[in-house]
Amino acid sequence: MEGPRQSTSITSRTKMLPSIASLCLLACLLRGTRGQNPCPGAADIAPCTCEQVAGEVTVDCSDVATADELFNVFNNIAWPNNELTEFRLTNNDGVLDLPEGVFGEVSFQRLYVSGTSVANLYPLSILPHLAARLEELRIMDSSLTDFPFVILSPLRSLKVLDISGNAISAVPALQSSSLQIFNVEFNQITALEEGWSTPNLKELHVGANPIQDIPAGLFGDFAGLEEFSCSSCALLGPTLRAGLLQFHSEALIKVDLRISDLTGLEDGAFTGLTNGTVINLQLNDMTDLPEASV
Repeated sequence: MEGPRQSTSITSRTKMLPSIASLCLLACLLRGTRGQNPCPGAADIAPCTCEQVAGEVTVDCSDVATADELFNVFNNIAWPNNELTEFRLTNNDGVLDLPEGVFGEVSFQRLYVSGTSVANLYPLSILPHLAARLEELRIMDSSLTDFPFVILSPLRSLKVLDISGNAISAVPALQSSSLQIFNVEFNQITALEEGWSTPNLKELHVGANPIQDIPAGLFGDFAGLEEFSCSSCALLGPTLRAGLLQFHSEALIKVDLRISDLTGLEDGAFTGLTNGTVINLQLNDMTDLPEASV
C-alpha cells in the first residue's frame, strides 16, 4: 500500500516542476525589465545626454548644432524606452525650429525649451506621439512669432503652457479641457479674444504685452480662475475704467496689476472679487484705492 502512494506523490511533484520553472523565468524577466537602462549608449546620442534620477528620465540636447542633428537622435537611434520624463533644450542658437516628427516615437511628460533661437513649432513635432502624456510645454525666451494653438485640444494631459518671452502677436480663444496655467507674458500680444473653452484654467499671465483691450466677456469663461496677472499692461492706464475686469470665479485669490502706470480707478473697475482676493497695485502712481471701484 505504501509503494503506490509514494509513486503518486513523486509523480505529482514531477508535474509541478515545469510550472515552478516557468514562474522563475517570468520573475527573472520582470527583474530584467525593471533594471533596464531607458537610455541608449552615450556615444550614440551625443551631444545629447540622457540620465535617470529618482525614476525620472531627462534628455538634454542643449549642445546640438542643428535641428537635423536633433532629429537624428530620436529617429535614427534605437531607444530602449519610448516613454521618458523631460526633454531640455536651453541656451542654444543653432536650432531654429522643431520640425515635424522631431521626436520620432519617443514621448515626454515635459518639454523645456529656454533661451533659444527656436522660431517655429510645427504641430506634427508634438502630435501624435506626445498627445497622451505631455503635461508641461514650455518654450520661453526664444524666437517664436506664432504658436500652433490648434494642438491644445488633442493634448489631453497638458496642464501648463508657458510661451513667455517670445514675439507672438496673437492669441485666439483657447480650447483645452486640461490646461491649468497659461503664461504668455513678454510677447507682442495686442488683443485677447473671448469664447475660450478652458474649464480647468487656474492661472492666466498676460503681462508685459501691448494689449489694447480686454473683451467684456473674457473672464466669464474662467469659472475656476485663481490668479490673473497683467503687470506692465499699458491698456489699463492711466485710469482703470469701469467694467474692464469682470471676474466670475469664486476661487479668485490674486490680481496682479503692478507697474501699469495707473493713476486712478473708475467706480466698478473690478467686479466679481471675493473676500479673499488680493489686488497688487504696487509701483503705480496711485495714492489710495476708492472703495466704490471694487
